[in-house]
Amino acid sequence: AQALVDKVTDPTTKAALQADVDKAQQLLNSSVLAIPQLNPLTEAGTVLSGKLDVSKYNPGTIRISINNAPATIVAVDANGNFSYSIGNRKVGDVISVDYKDTKGQYNAATKASITVTSVSSNVTINKMTENDDTVTGKAAPNAKVRYVVNGQAVNVGYADANGNYSMYIGKQKVGTVVGVEAFDPSTNQYKTAVTTTVIAVNVTIQAMTNATDTVSGTAPANAKLRFLINGVAVNVGTADASGNYSKYVGTQLVGTTVAVEMMNPETGKYELAKTTTVTGAPKSVNYTVAALTTDNDTLTGTAPANAKLRFSINGNLVSVITADASGNYSKFIGKQKDGTVVSVELLNENTNQYTAAQAVTVTTGTGNATLAPVINTITEGQGVVTGTVPTSVTTVRVWVNGVAQTMVSATNGNFTWTKANLKAGDTVKVDYKDATGTWISAEKVVTK
Repeated sequence: AQALVDKVTDPTTKAALQADVDKAQQLLNSSVLAIPQLNPLTEAGTVLSGKLDVSKYNPGTIRISINNAPATIVAVDANGNFSYSIGNRKVGDVISVDYKDTKGQYNAATKASITVTSVSSNVTINKMTENDDTVTGKAAPNAKVRYVVNGQAVNVGYADANGNYSMYIGKQKVGTVVGVEAFDPSTNQYKTAVTTTVIAVNVTIQAMTNATDTVSGTAPANAKLRFLINGVAVNVGTADASGNYSKYVGTQLVGTTVAVEMMNPETGKYELAKTTTVTGAPKSVNYTVAALTTDNDTLTGTAPANAKLRFSINGNLVSVITADASGNYSKFIGKQKDGTVVSVELLNENTNQYTAAQAVTVTTGTGNATLAPVINTITEGQGVVTGTVPTSVTTVRVWVNGVAQTMVSATNGNFTWTKANLKAGDTVKVDYKDATGTWISAEKVVTK
């Protein structure tokens, strides 16, 4: 189009046509020419880099100028990336890039510039509290930095490729000034430190013993809190309008670490505030188990106040018991047979494990003798067996000379059984089964 316009000889016509060509070229440039994007550069940096959108047009090369003086031309790769080892530049130097447009001319529309900044101006330091033991922040990528505490250098390190730095310095007292100094290669000196002052967390936690079941303390009014036991979160809560908080966590073993974290409203994350270690004397593990007979239906004994115990019958776990505030416990277990083994274990609050069992063996109670059947005198030839048993018994069993004969009904505790051929010297036994399943018996010898 430009070549055709150049051939036109009429000045008025040529001027109008040239205006149209210029307008078309401008529209073309704006649609295909992208502005380069330059990465920041500090006085410590030695490489200039950037990227160009080459989706519509790739010039192949790009020109780099320093303080408006062309310095070099570098290649632009297929992805639009370019870089140049520019060496250390002074603060305030202006670095610019541009490239040739589709007509092969350097075009002002393609120019982009950055100004070299101070190393220290690119250094930031994150705030620190009395709980923090590591200083963190940002600097120029790969920058060398020195860490200072109250003006004294304590360590040296480097920022990573993304400009992040981190260094352990231990927990510091409230009011301590922690700083980071960036190294300036142009002067071979460290820049003035960027600093932060260690602040208090403004959260307290009360001391806890192994008799305490609630964590409490103070925090900023209405602060959101999270509670941890040995590093594991167990509950959340909120301080009240006066800044007080309390949360039930149960009694803990000596040596347990109880912590409270406070929500940071800026990050939306919980941050460690305060911890306490549970103290206290070892808790008693002394307990007793009362003896049991076939007369008893309740397991009893003593233990530390409010202690938890569990009991088994003949090795089979039955239930859990809690001692009262006076240290006494009782549990209905029903009457047990002679020889039954009842064992009790105490939950040791020092280890949170059950102790070895204490066991008792059920013995025959004296009450059984008074409950034995009463057999009246049996006379040879009459063959009548009569007597009494407890009124709660409705059936008895009758034996003759060790041989079971029959089951006989008992009414209001009285029983009668007739056997005509009973002889003098025969032994008659009557028995019944009590509530525990034990047979209670008595014997009578037939007389002449």
